[in-house]
Amino acid sequence: MNLEDFVAESLVQIARGIEKADELLQDSGAIVNPRHVVPESPGPNAYGFLAENPADQGYMAIVQKIDFDVAVYASQTTETGGKAGLMVAALGVGANASTEKGEKTESRIKFSIPFVFPFTKKNQ
Repeated sequence: MNLEDFVAESLVQIARGIEKADELLQDSGAIVNPRHVVPESPGPNAYGFLAENPADQGYMAIVQKIDFDVAVYASQTTETGGKAGLMVAALGVGANASTEKGEKTESRIKFSIPFVFPFTKKNQ
């Protein structure tokens, strides 16, 4: 897999993951990659504050940075018909026992996603 395809496929999968997480968290009060963030850091993992009050609760929700450091394998195997793809490695897990033929290249991708955690019912 060339660098152009690797970068494109990585960004597509990250973006699709953000969309999927946002969809799965619709009823939780969490916000994935929120809009209108005031970039002030209220703490070490904080990204800023929401400029808009969610549900007008009278508080400024803190936007956290969720950091990812992911090992990915760009592989081209005969099992997948010679098509390239990205596979996320499970860190700390033993090697794959499969005996597929092909080339694998390990890379690391580091990125952060802004996130607003939901408030618990105790705190509301």
